[in-house]
Parts: sequence; structure tokens; C-alpha cells
Amino acid sequence: MDKRIWPILRHLGRIEENLGYKLLQQLTDDIFAHLIFGDEQAADQDYLNKMFDAIDAKKNRIEKVFSIICTIFPFLKPIVHWMNSKLKTNYFFNNQLYKNIAEKIERRKKELKSQKKSTGNQNFTYLDHLLITELLDKDEEREEEKEYFYSGRQVTRYLMTNEIVSAMMNMLYAGHKTSARALIAVVYSLAKNPAVQKKVFDEEVSNLNEDLTFEMLESLTYLDLVIREALRLFPLGSEHVARKCMASTTLGGEIKLEIGNFVMVDVMSLHLNENLWGPEPEKFNPDRWLNLQYKNSTQYLSFGQGPRMCLGEKLAMLKLKIMLVVLLKNFRIIAVDEEVYLKD
Repeated sequence: MDKRIWPILRHLGRIEENLGYKLLQQLTDDIFAHLIFGDEQAADQDYLNKMFDAIDAKKNRIEKVFSIICTIFPFLKPIVHWMNSKLKTNYFFNNQLYKNIAEKIERRKKELKSQKKSTGNQNFTYLDHLLITELLDKDEEREEEKEYFYSGRQVTRYLMTNEIVSAMMNMLYAGHKTSARALIAVVYSLAKNPAVQKKVFDEEVSNLNEDLTFEMLESLTYLDLVIREALRLFPLGSEHVARKCMASTTLGGEIKLEIGNFVMVDVMSLHLNENLWGPEPEKFNPDRWLNLQYKNSTQYLSFGQGPRMCLGEKLAMLKLKIMLVVLLKNFRIIAVDEEVYLKD
């Protein structure tokens, strides 16, 4: 895996230069595309750049306009939200990104069908797992294909091409920038805490070899704690942790909620609650997770909670571990002398 990341590091930055957002965004994009599409597509950097540029264009051209309208004319929100969903759907299924992914899908279908039956484990991408359900249902030699792909696993319904493209688009759109921001949070925390960084590096040296596997990544338990602690202090998408009230109720005997009201959770106050996280909750301390006793499953909301929690949590953790392992293998991350804060 580090063979894939190293060319990007060499191209976008030198060892003595700052490790900025652009570089980390490129790293996360490349790993994301590799996990979803496979080696061929992920290696095509021009395609990758165009793909994520299209994602940003989709967001900027539609959501920004409607956000301004809702701000100026709040009473138009119901109508604007309805129009937004309709226009996004039309744009979603006709833009260049959709067409590019659809072309990749058709090409990959032919590749999967042409593969000869082989023994041993197959290295399937996320896209392959979605396509296999369609191939199993449509192929005349269903039993043979079933044995080849899934060793007898029952498939009762195949996915249509537009459903597969939608699934791919959702994965890419949801994880495009959030993964880079998560990586920045962890890298910043490691730079400001060199002792923790050294401990992560020592764990990596003790548990990994040249051939990085999923089992090896799972063995990096301290790295897992480091990531979770960084995301506790810098939660992603905290403004999206909201729920719609489905029945009238009263909170704490004082706050009345009616059907249709939206309730947003104050994630930062929850993540910095001393009663939940122990002494000095504002400080970065991965060791606090070692003896942490969850008083409530909702005290950690970096990925949300409940049936609407982030579907890509495990994929996000996997990506972060891969990138951090390769970064720390090749670099020691040092904080710059001066911190620059955003102005109000």
C-alpha cells in the first residue's frame, strides 16, 4: 500500500514542507478510490481528480444556491427542499461523474464475466461485491458463478446498474472531505503529542511487516484509541447529528417538543463532559479509553449513533489506519512553531 501513497507524497510535497490539507486530501482520495474501484482506477490520477471535482461541483452548484434562498426567505424552506431533492436527482443521474462511474461498472462487469474459475481467495473491491449480485442473478450458469464468487452464498435479488452507481456515489460523496478532515485531526494531535506518536510508531514496528493485511491493521489497538480520541476532540459532522421529533414530548419537564421539530445534539459539550470522560477532558489523552466505562452509548457521537449513524464508520477507520501507518513509517510529524487560527 505504501507503494501507492509514496508517489503522491513525492509529487505534492517534500519532507521539509508543511503537511497541508491539499496533500492529505489527495492521500484520502487515492486510498478511497483504491478500496472502492481497485488498482486500475485508483492509479488513474487524472480520473480521480475529475471524479472528486465533479463531487464538489455538484455540492457547490446546487446546495449553495438553495442555502442562500432559505436564509433570505425562511418561509420557502419546504418548497426549496422539495425542489432541491428533485434537481439533485436529475443532476445526479446526468452529470459526468455518474457517466464515468457507469462506464467503469460496465467495463468491470465484462472483466468479472471473463475471469476463469479459480481456487483460493479472490481480492474483490467494494464495486465487485455489488456487481456480483447482478451477475449471479442474470448469468445462465448461476450455480457455477455462485461457487466461483461466493462459495455458495445465497443471493436473492440483484442490484440494478443505477442502484450500484447510486451506492458508489453515496460512498464517494459522503467520504470525500470528511476522511481528509479526520486525517488532519489525527495528524495534528500526533504532531502536538510526540510521545503518543512515538508509541504509535513502536506499535507499528512490533506488529507489521512489508505485506500489510487487514488482520495486521486490526492488531493496532493503540492506533485505534488515538484515532478515536482525536475524533472526540474534533468530531466530524457534529452539525448533522440531529433527529426529527416523531411524537410530542417534553424534555426535562421544561422543553416542549412538537411533532416535526428537529433536535440537534451539542456534540462538543457531550465530548468534553468531565463526568463522562474523566479529568481534563479537553486534553488529548488516548489512554483514557483503556479504562473507560461507557455510562451511555451516546456519549461518543463522532460517527453518530442509532439506526442513522454513519454507515462508513468501519471503512473510515480502515482508511485512516492505512494512511497513518504509511505516513509514520516514512515520516516523523512535527508541529510548526506558530499556529494559525481562523478569524471570526
